[in-house]
Amino acid sequence: IAPGVHTVSAVGELNAACPNLLIRGESAKTTILERTGTGRIINSLSTYLTTTNNLTLRDLTLRGGNSTNANGSAIYFGRSAGSNNNLTLERVIFENNQVNNTNGTNYTGGAVFFQGNVLTITDCYFKNNKLNRGTGGTGQLRGGALSLACVSNTNGLFATITNTTFEGNEAFTEGGAIFFNNQDAVVVPEEKSYVKLLNCTFIDNKATNGNLGGAVILNNGTGATFFTCEHSIVNCTFLNNSSSGNNSMNTL
Repeated sequence: IAPGVHTVSAVGELNAACPNLLIRGESAKTTILERTGTGRIINSLSTYLTTTNNLTLRDLTLRGGNSTNANGSAIYFGRSAGSNNNLTLERVIFENNQVNNTNGTNYTGGAVFFQGNVLTITDCYFKNNKLNRGTGGTGQLRGGALSLACVSNTNGLFATITNTTFEGNEAFTEGGAIFFNNQDAVVVPEEKSYVKLLNCTFIDNKATNGNLGGAVILNNGTGATFFTCEHSIVNCTFLNNSSSGNNSMNTL
């Protein structure tokens, strides 16, 4: 995609005809996809979720995604049982994307909702993305920038996030920047799911109305209805992240 601000007035729908798709710009500072009106920027359809498809985004900015009562305003990327769908983000900026909640359902992922198999994020920047509760909203809102969710009867979720900055993102309930949800999954003893945060920076993220995870919340789950998981946080910086609970400054 050539340099410039490219307005997106309708959601880009991924379907079974989009295997191993690469969307690439000149650079994240010069190639900008900006959503006008309401809705996601990129969405995966049911025909995409039931096949093995991979998506790579490189050297782009995704800005202004604005969805109501839906997970992920910039990207919704999922899969169904038995399929492997992988998402790779390299040098992508996510800025000013938001999910608005006006009902009693729970929503996650202000910018990106990922329910695929392997997620790789490298040298990206998530800024000022949020989950906002509007009039009539009563749902739990988690993961202001990014949400990761396992799928039942699959081989797990494997996320590696490297050299990425999360700044000024907000969730109404928990996980100002990142929320990992391990619910509705099954134990796979021979292959543990994982979330790895390597050389990342978390600045000024907040959970505006909750007392957990000003920056990150990793909901690992217990018992036989969950995947076994491993998490690692290596050489990361946490500065001025907060939740509304007591003594919660710089909380993970």
